[in-house]
Amino acid sequence: MTEDETPTEPDLTGFPEVQHRIEDGKFVCPGDESSRCHQYPGCDHHERWPCGCEYVSHAECWIKPWIDAPFDLSDSHDESDGVSALRNEDFPDGDVSWVFEGDYVLFQYVDLPEGVPSE
Repeated sequence: MTEDETPTEPDLTGFPEVQHRIEDGKFVCPGDESSRCHQYPGCDHHERWPCGCEYVSHAECWIKPWIDAPFDLSDSHDESDGVSALRNEDFPDGDVSWVFEGDYVLFQYVDLPEGVPSE
């Protein structure tokens, strides 16, 4: 690849998607090394993907450290402005979706469980 070429994401459609969850106040990935979210570059010297390096299977889901980075789920939760009053142990169990915002990852409940403030 030359310097002028922009790397593209590899086709990961052959890897299954998994349903991420909040369980006991923690973000949980039920996947394993065969899951789509466990496929990412094997390098550790690039800040952005795609980077041109080969994608390989990893034991850790790439999303989990992004959600866990602030050490408080309310910092990664995107449901309403009032949710910041919730602590990790206050977040009910439930399936979540997520979105990568470039510098951080936000999660939302797939179906808003009881106990999570809504707008």
